[in-house]
Amino acid sequence: MNSKYKATDYPTCELCGYKHHSYNDGFDYLDCMLYYRTHLEPKEVKEARESQIEIWDAVKKVWVPKKDFYQS
Repeated sequence: MNSKYKATDYPTCELCGYKHHSYNDGFDYLDCMLYYRTHLEPKEVKEARESQIEIWDAVKKVWVPKKDFYQS
């Protein structure tokens, strides 16, 4: 296997205790939130949050639920 695609071993985060990428820019909690949402958040919670998202349809000039916007 090519070493270019080798998994990176991140240091343990001081805030959350998980190993993930951190920019150390003062907004480290956002890195923790991103890790949580992509790896640890239960599927039911994610679906409930995503179901509330609406996207502006510039052609029809109305707010459309995200699931309906990408189906058309």
